[in-house]
Amino acid sequence: MNHDNSLEKARLGDRLRESLILCSFIFASALVCTLVMDLVIFPIAGFAIAHKKAYTILFKYSFWILLVGACGTALAGSVRRHRQNGLSARQIALRMAGRPGAFLVWLFAMLGIVAALLLLLYLLLNYNDYLLYRIAN
Repeated sequence: MNHDNSLEKARLGDRLRESLILCSFIFASALVCTLVMDLVIFPIAGFAIAHKKAYTILFKYSFWILLVGACGTALAGSVRRHRQNGLSARQIALRMAGRPGAFLVWLFAMLGIVAALLLLLYLLLNYNDYLLYRIAN
C-alpha cells in the first residue's frame, strides 16, 4: 500500500493525525473570526446603543456614499472599457441608455417569479392543516 497518498492511509494513527490537524485549523479559524468580530462589532454596537440618532445618521450617509461610489466606479469602469474598445462617446451613451431597460425587464421578471413562489408557499402553508386533516381522514 502506498503511504504517500493520504486517501490510501489505512493506519488509524495517520487518519487521526489528519483529522486532528483539520479540526484544530477549523477551531483556530473560528477563534480568530470570533475575536476579530468581537473587536469590530462590540464597539460599533456600543456606539449604536449610546448614540442612536448619530449612529442612524452615520449609517444612512455611509450607505448612500458607498452606493453612489459603487455605481460611479462601475460606470467609470464601463466607460473606460468601452473607450478602450474604440467606441465613440455617442455609442457609449446609447449602450448605457439601453442597459437600464434590459435590467428593469430582468428585475421585474425575477420579482414576478419570487412573488409566484412566495404565493405558492403561502398557499401551501395556509392550507397545510386542511391537507393534513384530509390525509388523516
